[in-house]
Amino acid sequence: MLRLILEIDGETVTEARCGIGYLHTGIEKNIEFRNWTQGTTFVTRMDYLIPLFNETAYCLAVERLLGITEDIPERASIIRVLMMELNRSPRTWSAWPPAAWRSAPSR
Repeated sequence: MLRLILEIDGETVTEARCGIGYLHTGIEKNIEFRNWTQGTTFVTRMDYLIPLFNETAYCLAVERLLGITEDIPERASIIRVLMMELNRSPRTWSAWPPAAWRSAPSR
């Protein structure tokens, strides 16, 4: 996502700043009023194609803030990596077909 922050004077843009990666859905504000377990459902909505990456990043941050990173079982960490790898494939596939159709020979 691209967010443009514009300063205008009348109808003339005097300054433009960009914020790359900004997703305006009110998620940040909504999470401010929730507890840490409810935040997971909000970060899932940031990207519908690969929600597990956002959930994992959020959970890792919460674990670090709570100081429980050493208490996470190795099995849980392995399952997270496997699930993220499985979740990455649909994102790749969603971009693949149009590119393949453009390069396919016409009959």
